Amino acid sequence: TIFLNPEPHQMEEGYQLWNSLLALGSGSWTGLGFTESRMKMKYLPEAHTDFILSIVGEELGLISLLLVLAAYVAFVILAVRIARHARTRQGMLLALGCATFIAIQAGINIGVICGALPTKGMPAPFISYGGSADPERFGMDSIADKYGFAVCYPQGERDKRGKTCWNVGYPFQDDMTIDDVAFLCELAQHLQQTYRLSARNTFCTGYSNGGEMCYLLAYKAPQVFKAVAPIAGLTLEWMYRELDADTPVPLLEIHGTKDKTSMWNGDPENRGGWGEYIAVPLAVGYWAAQNRCTHEITDTIASLNPESGHSIVRHRYVGGTDNHEVWLYEIMGGTHSWGEKDLVTGEHIWQFFSRFVEPEPVTIPQPATR
Repeated sequence: TIFLNPEPHQMEEGYQLWNSLLALGSGSWTGLGFTESRMKMKYLPEAHTDFILSIVGEELGLISLLLVLAAYVAFVILAVRIARHARTRQGMLLALGCATFIAIQAGINIGVICGALPTKGMPAPFISYGGSADPERFGMDSIADKYGFAVCYPQGERDKRGKTCWNVGYPFQDDMTIDDVAFLCELAQHLQQTYRLSARNTFCTGYSNGGEMCYLLAYKAPQVFKAVAPIAGLTLEWMYRELDADTPVPLLEIHGTKDKTSMWNGDPENRGGWGEYIAVPLAVGYWAAQNRCTHEITDTIASLNPESGHSIVRHRYVGGTDNHEVWLYEIMGGTHSWGEKDLVTGEHIWQFFSRFVEPEPVTIPQPATR
């Protein structure tokens, strides 16, 4: 009966339904905008399958959700009409079976997302799709093949919502005890030893929650990771206030100015639920200062998609200690993404990392002595 009143159980058994209702409510009539969902990024489990209609409601609003419902009704009506005019009994039963199956599955799914029915684990017909955490979406394999480096895709543990993530100190991670900084350092050292990879030239990039992990690694593990590239990442306020960067680390950030999940101007009041975090320019500026960069070079990069209306302003802070640099790609009008609609993101990441690759020391064999 938790589905009848999920609010008292919103951090336990009612977590998924409560966040579904928050998604539907935040969409109002017209929604937050296509791809602008906050809940699908780090809150609502199974946002791409069982609860996809909650995301439709959040991004496109109640009006679009009613259009989806009307489409289901139209499908059932057409299937029934086909059954009535079928020339064979087999055709009639097939059409009626399809109509019944779609009507029941859609009805249950809609009932679940709005709290009229308990969660059943049934996806929305025609709309749900498979997981989006496929490493291929980042396009790093082809970049690694092109430039001759190794790439690894680690994955964090599951939190109490059942979602894999890195423990970076979000408020809802208060029960997570795993030290992901230590894990990634140990993983890097294991891969270096097992596959004879360079311990001098190990880098880290990550998207969204992985971006936050990049910032945390820059603070805590500069001896392991030579440079980092957070994409749509954040510096949480607790990092900014409690941690000190003992070693300058080159950093690249790619971030959209219209990102509603990881907001460009920060979130000092924790409206998004990730905890308070500082503005992106301030976060990048901190690392420019830590690297003792002396001046800024700015240029503009054309978007891969001219119709997007986006332009990319690249801020390069240069002249740092040991020729270190800090770069910020400001995607004007860009939303929460890997940036793949505007850039070949992997190419730009490697362009940055490659500036800091050190040659491996050459060991000269010594002649044997008696």
